[in-house]
Amino acid sequence: MKLRRTLATAIAAAVTTPVVLLSATPAFAQEKPAAWTQKATPSVEELRQAVGLAQKEYDAAVIAVKDANNVFDSMATATFPLTVAAREAWAAAKAAATAKAEADRAVVEAQSKLDSTTTDEEKAAAQQALDEARTAAETAAAAKTAADAKAKEAVTARDDAFVAQARAIEVLRRAGDAAKQKLEDAKKALAEAEKALAGGEGAGQESGKPGEAGGPGKPGGTAGTEGQSGATGTTGKTSTPDAPALSAQGGSSETAVTGSGGALATTGSSSAMPAIALAGGVALALGAGAVVVTRRRKAAADA
Repeated sequence: MKLRRTLATAIAAAVTTPVVLLSATPAFAQEKPAAWTQKATPSVEELRQAVGLAQKEYDAAVIAVKDANNVFDSMATATFPLTVAAREAWAAAKAAATAKAEADRAVVEAQSKLDSTTTDEEKAAAQQALDEARTAAETAAAAKTAADAKAKEAVTARDDAFVAQARAIEVLRRAGDAAKQKLEDAKKALAEAEKALAGGEGAGQESGKPGEAGGPGKPGGTAGTEGQSGATGTTGKTSTPDAPALSAQGGSSETAVTGSGGALATTGSSSAMPAIALAGGVALALGAGAVVVTRRRKAAADA
């Protein structure tokens, strides 16, 4: 009983394995490589929309460059706030320098008076005047230092603003150049698409003229009948230019089986067929071996 179950299992495996593998083959064969996937070509209407969008971007870039240049020109005027601040700070620094120079001169004069005095009272008064002059000179020196720093900061802020605006103009100019190139490319693509469309329509109109291929036959000319001339008036079945020729029974047509791109059409087979056939053969061999072994064991048991 156990041998019968083993034999039944082996036979079932030998039969079902090739069926399962063969049923999975079409699924593998229908998969197309990623390289066959082509990007859809944009339509003429889409290209026109792209041109319109590129034109708007270019116009906006031109306006941005113009506005930035106007700002730069306004910065070069005397009324520009940073320029006014720098001018005022520079004037304050100049005034502080003048005050310091006067304070230093007062110190020198006070020292000279102190040196020329003879009495103790005169020396005390001269010494007090010298001390006051020195204090004023130190205050003037500190004021000059602060005024110089403020003037330097104001001038640096003005110059940095000029540099930043110039860099912004350069960036906007580059963006404008890129927008211009994008617009030119979009116009070129649209022109090529319209030219191709016009050429296709012209070819279609020419193919429909009387007396030519694809058009109605002229009176007395070829009527497109099977083996008969239109001049004889003999009627026959009208042939269709797009229909493939029928081959004789048992023969083959000369028309090649191709896909939409001129490549051979997918037939459903794949490179996995040899491996599948090998697996089926191995399964059948195992089933046959199981049958032989069972028969031998049964014969030995009967003996």
